[in-house]
Amino acid sequence: MRDRRFIRITEQEYSTLPTDVFVQCLVSLIVTMYGVVHIVGDFREIRANIQLENKTWETAGNRPSFYIFSHRGRNLSPNYSACDGAYGN
Repeated sequence: MRDRRFIRITEQEYSTLPTDVFVQCLVSLIVTMYGVVHIVGDFREIRANIQLENKTWETAGNRPSFYIFSHRGRNLSPNYSACDGAYGN
C-alpha cells in the first residue's frame, strides 16, 4: 500500500512489484516450506485396515441410519401397500 501511494504521488507508472516486496514474499515462502517439511515431524501412516479386518463385504456397506420406510414409493405406485398398516394411511 505504501509503495502504491508513493507511485501515485510521484506520478510514476506502476509496472512491476517493488524489489523489497518480492524478496519478502520469496523469503517467507522458503521459510514456510522449510517449516512444513522439517520442523513438523515425521508423518505416520493411517491404517484403516485394522478397523476393516473383522468386517465382511455385507457389513461394510450396511448403513442402518439410512433405512427409510416412509418414502415416496407409495405415492408413485398405486399397488404399494407395505407401509399402509404401519402408518395408518
